Amino acid sequence: MRFSGLLGFIFFMAFISSRSLAQGIIITGKVINQKNAEGEKGATIIVKTKKDSAIVVTTISNNTGDFELSVPSALKDSVILSVSLLGFESYASDGWVPQKPLDFKSISLIEKHINLKEVEIVSKKPFIEQKNDRITVNVGSSPVGNSGTVFDMLQKLPGITVDPVGNILLHGKQGVKVYINGRPSYLSSGDLANLLKSLPSSNVNTVDIIANPSAKFDASGNAGIVIINTKKNTKDLYSVTLSTTNGFGKYFQSNSGLNWTVNQRDFYLAGSYFYTDNNTFRYSDLYRRVINPQGIFDFKQFSNGKLENSGSSYNLNGGIDLNKHNKLGFSIDGLVNNNKVSELNSTYINTPPSLLDSTLLINNHELNKTNSFSAGAFYELKTDTTNGKLHAEINYSDYDYNGLQTFQTQYYDKNSVQYKAPDMVRNVAPANIRIFSSQIDLNGKMPWNVLYEVGGKYSTVKTDNNYKFETAANDDFIIDPNKSDHFLYKETISAGYVNLSKRIKKYTIQAGLRLENTQSDANSLTNNLMVDRSYTNLFPSFFLQRELTANSQINLNYSRRIDRPDYQDLNPFVVFNDKYTYSVGNPYLKPQFTNNFQLSYTYKEITIASSYSYTTDAISQITQQIDSSKITYTTSANINKLTNYSLSISYPLTITSWWDFYTYIEGYHNRYQSILSGQALDNQKFTVTVFTEQDLKLAKDLNFSLSFNYRSSAYNGIYLFKPTYFFNTGLTEKLLSKKLLLRLSLDDIFNTQKSKVTTNFSNMNYNLVSGRDSRRILLGISYTIGSEKRRPDDSNTLNKDERKRIKKE
Repeated sequence: MRFSGLLGFIFFMAFISSRSLAQGIIITGKVINQKNAEGEKGATIIVKTKKDSAIVVTTISNNTGDFELSVPSALKDSVILSVSLLGFESYASDGWVPQKPLDFKSISLIEKHINLKEVEIVSKKPFIEQKNDRITVNVGSSPVGNSGTVFDMLQKLPGITVDPVGNILLHGKQGVKVYINGRPSYLSSGDLANLLKSLPSSNVNTVDIIANPSAKFDASGNAGIVIINTKKNTKDLYSVTLSTTNGFGKYFQSNSGLNWTVNQRDFYLAGSYFYTDNNTFRYSDLYRRVINPQGIFDFKQFSNGKLENSGSSYNLNGGIDLNKHNKLGFSIDGLVNNNKVSELNSTYINTPPSLLDSTLLINNHELNKTNSFSAGAFYELKTDTTNGKLHAEINYSDYDYNGLQTFQTQYYDKNSVQYKAPDMVRNVAPANIRIFSSQIDLNGKMPWNVLYEVGGKYSTVKTDNNYKFETAANDDFIIDPNKSDHFLYKETISAGYVNLSKRIKKYTIQAGLRLENTQSDANSLTNNLMVDRSYTNLFPSFFLQRELTANSQINLNYSRRIDRPDYQDLNPFVVFNDKYTYSVGNPYLKPQFTNNFQLSYTYKEITIASSYSYTTDAISQITQQIDSSKITYTTSANINKLTNYSLSISYPLTITSWWDFYTYIEGYHNRYQSILSGQALDNQKFTVTVFTEQDLKLAKDLNFSLSFNYRSSAYNGIYLFKPTYFFNTGLTEKLLSKKLLLRLSLDDIFNTQKSKVTTNFSNMNYNLVSGRDSRRILLGISYTIGSEKRRPDDSNTLNKDERKRIKKE
């Protein structure tokens, strides 16, 4: 009933739209390139009086080259229609008096022939572009693209923060869905962080930040989505770009590789290969107090470690145009990564006022290996009847992870005398994840010029995690069955969606509905625990845009979203850090649901936006304490509700011809309410974030940039994050006819990018200070070799495959 009722509402809105449009004379048409008969987007269409060239109405062509105008029916003067587009000869129609709807069908534009050697292109994309539904960050030619890894780069972007365990937050909320080249990642927060740390930022062109996605996107991602777009060359007949980024923090870091492309009239083939060799460090200082009948115990736990990360990533993709209507393509991606951790953990247990009770010294060694392979293929059909497109794709991904973590613990009393023989334990953590997905999308035009998008998707994920906890004995390791677990998980999602959009004079209306059915089976073979779930949900979305003037508009957006638990967050396996701290999964976690509302006003490039969201069963990491055994452990839990209010302003400013200044300021209020461990939780705080980017043109091809990030204190569940800030700076220079690009960057100039977290909830008194190798200097060099001849931009590169919510311990 709800589904049919909502569809009825959507079609009713389309009907009302068409009736409203009838108040004017409808002029339609399609702008195409005479050379290849393809639609041209961004063409300016103007209807003006023939007598004095007074503009009556104007618009631009959409992505398929189509346009629609409404001329006032009261107009009695003769008019002409003109079309202009950069790089093409202008078009002008004969004069006519608008009395009835007119369809210009196809308007062919002829390309201009320009001697590029006589023309110098001086335009430069701004670092930040505020668009109707997203913020686009052009990192390709900025020092931000010299950040070493994609994970480091994301932390420098407006509205994005990363917590100590690697969760990506947008507008202060967890649940960000990350896409790579338009495809959703199937990695969970922990594994996604490791993947992004293995990818070089120098291969990224743009990053799109979308707070309120439409029904076409997967419903997961309650905070919104972040789309990472890698560099592509679809113009040159061939090109090869060699790049390397090298530098130092405490240790040496390097990312090197190449991108290559071959473009012909009917096919393209492209690929990339990068090798990463990054050495870095991390540290954490944890202070906590335990009170039990035996007394008061203060724990001071200090950890310092070196992380060695090396590996290769590769991609091969291609496509062929069977004819002007049909395309086939494929994509292959792979990652081979080795991660080594050498860490010393020191735990000092004191009794007030500062009397040492005992000491633990733990040597932690980790050897982690990851192999990931994915392959996909697509078919695309363009239709003449509806000016639409059919796109179908199929993808498969295989992810293998082998983790080996060894702890050697030494025990000392208050006199620093060893009172117990050292012991050694280890976690053996193999995991295999197989993902299959298929998707079909169709878009086109219905009667009354209603644009539609419909599609369906099917995906299934199978995981096999056979964790083993082993204790050293007699020069061998013995499995402890009480602390080991074999965990199987399967999840299947079937989805369908419809989007309808209509332009009515100065209004653009889009309404969408997505339906997703989820079947999940979690099975702990060791504990004989099974949790099966089946649920079906509707996810409506609505977008309304009103053009106020030629330079201003107002937007109202709404969408409903879901976030399902990470696979390993459901695994009840216990991962020990030492005798007194560990983490454990929660097989009873439920998905969280969020309703997002946003209202924004844009004047030229200035955007002011306000939003409100309400999340039920919010998934959050929490810490719990067992006073009797002095143990503190982390797990994930559902918080009853989370409300978020935000207000932001995005303001680009050109101070002079050589100085651009961009500012993004946001204030948001988070409130977490729940009952946890029998205690009432009501944490709320107003938080301010500031991001500024200054770009100064020092010479013709030499640019300097300085950026600043700040976030005031903020709550995330039971945790209070203290204020943090950092500065980054860099230089970019283009040489050898702009084929050679040099980028020098200095990250976290004052070494202030630290995380400070505290909680005093329930019986816990917990303070954590952690950091990593964030201050460093990096030099990036890239050189491009390619043909200057051009081909039409008619390729459709298949992007990387989907992977999601996998989580290494």
